[in-house]
Amino acid sequence: MHLFHKQIKVNGLVYAFRFHPVASPLNNKYFVQGEATGATPIAFEITKGNKGKWHIIPPAPSWVFTIEEQLTAVILEHRGKKA
Repeated sequence: MHLFHKQIKVNGLVYAFRFHPVASPLNNKYFVQGEATGATPIAFEITKGNKGKWHIIPPAPSWVFTIEEQLTAVILEHRGKKA
């Protein structure tokens, strides 16, 4: 697995999200960084739960949880699966 990125528009700002795979036996975790012009950079982790759904791990800004499905779609697209 390797680093990948995607731009997503959130509340009028275009964030560049970078997904860094975290080494684990199951390859089920990413460290995510997001930056947008005029906004404070953010970072959080997202992991695949035991039921196969991806979840953001707190702490993370509250608005990040509202785009969890979009972030999941980016991961699935990168992994070659349909979102």
